[in-house]
Amino acid sequence: MKPFWRTSVRYLTTAGLATLLPVGAALNAQQAAPRTPNSQAFCDSATSRVTARSVTLVAAAPAIASCAAETASLLPEYWRTAAADSAELNALIDLSKRVRDRRLLSEVRSLALARGKPYAVRGAALIVLANYIYPTLSGSVHTNKKTGELTISIGMQSHASQVDGPEPLGEAEYAEIGRVVKLLAEEKGPTEIDGWAKYVREMTRLACQRPQAVVSVRSCPQ
Repeated sequence: MKPFWRTSVRYLTTAGLATLLPVGAALNAQQAAPRTPNSQAFCDSATSRVTARSVTLVAAAPAIASCAAETASLLPEYWRTAAADSAELNALIDLSKRVRDRRLLSEVRSLALARGKPYAVRGAALIVLANYIYPTLSGSVHTNKKTGELTISIGMQSHASQVDGPEPLGEAEYAEIGRVVKLLAEEKGPTEIDGWAKYVREMTRLACQRPQAVVSVRSCPQ
């Protein structure tokens, strides 16, 4: 297994990691803006089509990206049945990281810890957990061109947009996410889950040491 600081060519040393923390990472307001009747009708219609399976989650993702309350209710089922499919996993990541909700946390937490699940599924769940505690972190699932296997990457994003869902996370939930990431970092196994979890812990640790930076870390490593 590669050392965690070499799992991405963008981050080579601990010192280098510190210089890459974005000073201007923006985080949207905690609560979603009030909707107009038209926007509410749009969200109701778009998500009902996904629920009825008349359109796939992947196809609907761009349309429902701003429908935080509806996706918080819709996505847990998709996480429970998530398969090693890069398109669906990336849609789940993109939609889930936009809204902090206990129902979503419950599913991604369970998946991240489920050693019997495919690596890509666990990795996608880890990406969402990382984004919840440090919104500047994000990632994706992609196909290894040499082996055809699915793998993940985690890195920095210059702009983070999140809102609280109908069941918002509190201090206890953020502390639990930190505990789960620590458990994953200590995991021994055939995949690189532990390496990426160590990377997440290191990035959040560095951010917690930079109070002058405009960052929003919700669970500093213990």
